[in-house]
Amino acid sequence: TNSTVYWHSSKVNLFVDAVYVRFSTGYTRSQGEFVVKDNTSGGGTGALASSKFSYITGSLLGKFPLFNSSGRISLWPAAGVGYAYNLKHKSNGSSLAGSDLNDIYILGGAGFDFWATPSLAITVTALYGYNMTPNMYKSNPGVSNSGYKTECNLGVMYLVF
Repeated sequence: TNSTVYWHSSKVNLFVDAVYVRFSTGYTRSQGEFVVKDNTSGGGTGALASSKFSYITGSLLGKFPLFNSSGRISLWPAAGVGYAYNLKHKSNGSSLAGSDLNDIYILGGAGFDFWATPSLAITVTALYGYNMTPNMYKSNPGVSNSGYKTECNLGVMYLVF
């Protein structure tokens, strides 16, 4: 069977931005049920019963800011790595645990910073990630996964120095 699994999650994040580098760490939790789409001919879409997860995440991005003439707006492309450490994963009442559920991502994307004052900015980031370690079924060689993620973030940045 060839299928695609979709889910939504919410994330609380803390980040440190040092002009050309951004480090972030956060907590991610699933929202709602996993949705499975069967990609074989004639397949349908259904929901898996009671699948929930939570992760501690971290990422390191290199970025190249491009400022406008006023210096209040900064656009930047970014690339880097991300890590998701599994705290809890329950599927159909059973707990799944172990490092098989941890993920390493290669990240790419872009961001936008708008400096409302000299020390306060609103920041928007859009990232795409390719999962380098997607197989949560290492004990079953007949099952394999590939993984991608998209992430959109809205935040507030305060200049400390």
